[in-house]
Amino acid sequence: KKIKNNAIAVLVPNPAARAESLFFDNVPVDKIGLKNERLTNLEYLGKDMIDAGNEFGTGTPYGAALIRVGQTEQKLGVIEKEYIRTGNEGMIAPLQRFLDGEMKNLTRERKVLENKRLDLDACKNKVRKARSLMMQPQIEGVDHRAALDQAENELRLSQCEFDRQVEMTQLLMEGLSQSQTNHRSHLIAFVDSQVQYYAQAHLAMHE
Repeated sequence: KKIKNNAIAVLVPNPAARAESLFFDNVPVDKIGLKNERLTNLEYLGKDMIDAGNEFGTGTPYGAALIRVGQTEQKLGVIEKEYIRTGNEGMIAPLQRFLDGEMKNLTRERKVLENKRLDLDACKNKVRKARSLMMQPQIEGVDHRAALDQAENELRLSQCEFDRQVEMTQLLMEGLSQSQTNHRSHLIAFVDSQVQYYAQAHLAMHE
């Protein structure tokens, strides 16, 4: 979860922009007629430079330079948007699906296992107590043998439930090995998106 959150912060550092991006990622905006028209900071900078360059005049050295640099900033903004898209699709979205699916199921089953273990410990203590009572003098009207039989039956049932939960949790744990293979491919996809982003940005600036 920390990796996912920090990767999002790297792609979209601005918290307000992240919130807006999250909204458009999770709401069927196409069905309700909304469109994400938010520009990146680079695009805003490029637009302002181009506007200023036109005011100074395209025929002046400074005006022409502002327009040229502004166009490059806008190009960088487009490259950044693609980087955000590919980074999200390549690693962040798959990580979120894993957290919402497999990891949530595993966490839930491990919690159930812990509760089953506590129940089993309680049953074992109950059996020990019942056995200790069997060693004491018989009290009229109190059937220690029946109490022991009941405690042992409860222990057997609790042991079966615990063993079943252990098996279920182990199966989920074994599935994590395949998930790690998948996450490695997602990590590679994220790195590839970074390589492409910086290469394209460098080329745009060099030009």
